[in-house]
Amino acid sequence: MSAVVKQLKIKTGTLKRNIKDLEMAKKEAARELERMEKFKAENKSDTDLKQQQNCIDEAEQMIPDAKRRIAKAYDDLKQLMDKSKDEADVTGTEEFTAAQAMLTEAEAVQQS
Repeated sequence: MSAVVKQLKIKTGTLKRNIKDLEMAKKEAARELERMEKFKAENKSDTDLKQQQNCIDEAEQMIPDAKRRIAKAYDDLKQLMDKSKDEADVTGTEEFTAAQAMLTEAEAVQQS
């Protein structure tokens, strides 16, 4: 496996992981919001509500960070692919195909 193919595999994995982190951050924020609604319905104390609001704030802070990491990983992978697009021994690999698919997925995630 050439060094470029190895880098493609690593950068594709990084992008995939960052997308998964974003999905988990969104789920966590939604879960914490549901929990807050439950607390309000149960007439929990102000202290409990304040603590839950802190949890919501922390969960929501993870989302912009995950998006920033996706953008960086996307740019890194895109640059590597642009550099190696003329190398036949790279473009014919399954790693290159997987990287193209991951870029497409990342574009969709960044649009949402």
